[in-house]
Amino acid sequence: MFPFSTNERIWLHGLAAAFIGGGASAVSAGFANTIIDPDHFNIHQGLGHLSEMMAVTFLISAIMAVMAYLKQSPIPPDAPGPSLSSYPQSGPPNPPEPKA
Repeated sequence: MFPFSTNERIWLHGLAAAFIGGGASAVSAGFANTIIDPDHFNIHQGLGHLSEMMAVTFLISAIMAVMAYLKQSPIPPDAPGPSLSSYPQSGPPNPPEPKA
């Protein structure tokens, strides 16, 4: 179904999550800059400056988070891992067996 093994999919998922999570800090940096320097970074007149700063912050933060992830997990493991069906399932516990 997928061209990647389970381990490769988990590794790629972690890589993408690191990129998105690291880049999400650009939103907080954008709001912080509107407070610190509202003349240059605001939604009305300084939208270009604000967008440019957020884009650069997104890329830098995302790259740093990806590098940290790659330091921890440089390549996906070669050994076949457990299948996704072997992970515990969330939900209510099994009902107790009836007593005879």
